[in-house]
Amino acid sequence: MKRFAMILGLFSASLSVLVVRPANTYQGFIGKSTATAQTPGLTLVGALAALLGARCRSRFAMMAGVLGASVGTYYITRVTGSHDGFEHAFGPDWKQWIPPEVEGRMLQHRRSMCLRRVSEPRWSRDVPFWTIAGTDRQLLADIWEPAAGAKRNGTAIVYLYGGSWHFFEKTSSPVHSSASSPRRATSSWTPPTGAVPRRM
Repeated sequence: MKRFAMILGLFSASLSVLVVRPANTYQGFIGKSTATAQTPGLTLVGALAALLGARCRSRFAMMAGVLGASVGTYYITRVTGSHDGFEHAFGPDWKQWIPPEVEGRMLQHRRSMCLRRVSEPRWSRDVPFWTIAGTDRQLLADIWEPAAGAKRNGTAIVYLYGGSWHFFEKTSSPVHSSASSPRRATSSWTPPTGAVPRRM
């Protein structure tokens, strides 16, 4: 039991180091992303290691478990906590610009166990939008559009994602990843009418 508690504590502490350590390389980014995605499990494993360590009188298991559980709890609290990002981006009265009929379709609480079903958007993949001068290399985009029948309001959101630019590939899926692919990442999404408020 004592050895098991020490193994759990070591595992929890190791993940906690990845959570708080800055990612300066692609490999570090992968490790940090994996660790942060597992923080709920990290917290539980750390707490279990601390409890087993206390029962078996293993100071190492207790300290490592407390470290893992503390880091996991801190990270979850920071990620899911309330923030004032919208106020900084759109002003203190940003909620007034959301039409009531649109607000009624939005999530009413920060945390929700059940998401509403919505119509599937249309997705056009690998649409060329630029050719690099002096080469035949094209930059490709994925274009997301409202479901068929939805009204448009002329607003588009351009989202640039560089998560897999290490491989010059706009998708992180192993099926599509290729170190020799010249594609870069960009996406455009056109929201349906009323989804984005306009200031007159």
